[in-house]
Amino acid sequence: MTRSFHPILPALTAGIAALCLVATPARAQAATEDTLNVLCSVQADWCSLIQTTFSRVAGIKVNVSVRSTGEALAQINAERANPKTDVWFGGTGDPHLAAAEQELTAVYKSPSLARLHPWAQAKRKLPVPRSWADLLRPEYKGEVQMANPASSGGAYTTVATLVQLMGEDAAWDYLARLHKNINTYPRSGEAPIKAVSRGESALAIGFIALAPGEKALGFPTEAITPAEGTGAEIGAMSLVKG
Repeated sequence: MTRSFHPILPALTAGIAALCLVATPARAQAATEDTLNVLCSVQADWCSLIQTTFSRVAGIKVNVSVRSTGEALAQINAERANPKTDVWFGGTGDPHLAAAEQELTAVYKSPSLARLHPWAQAKRKLPVPRSWADLLRPEYKGEVQMANPASSGGAYTTVATLVQLMGEDAAWDYLARLHKNINTYPRSGEAPIKAVSRGESALAIGFIALAPGEKALGFPTEAITPAEGTGAEIGAMSLVKG
């Protein structure tokens, strides 16, 4: 299996969104009734605190079921014809986006939306990078994510690619300058493109094989192969002794 290396970016006008509270469409008005049924996808003690605090403040009985995000999505989908859940609270954004795409959840715009800080309301309007050199542009400061080469084979491949393209000294100089635009170095090679899909980063450096899956899930990502060239690796499998 051959995989190319490339930067990945979302649609240039992708906004910043936090998806943690979603109402199911058929029961979006349930908060006006006497009971609220909640699927909770955060830590159990948080779910318990939410249950008791909201019930006390709102005067509504709250039934909470703790589910992982995958379990919650599966349950809401299974109950599509006869929804039993009012609110799905917490969990990562990806399953919530999947639920929205399947029309399992309702659109909700908080009345506090206008109180967000300007940076949270602003939409990114960045030029599309076409080369490794483009990633050094000052407008990308804090907008690029790359995995840690010490823990990620993909990021190690990035370093090896740059050394082969530029020569060792030039590659290390490039990485030092690129560091100014990097927002974080996660341990996993998949994490950067996930961050792009969630709107947490504008650009990611990763294997091109990761891009189609994100696009198939409906995320506005675009894969680009740098003009100077890119590296590749061959996927492997080994038998362990013993």
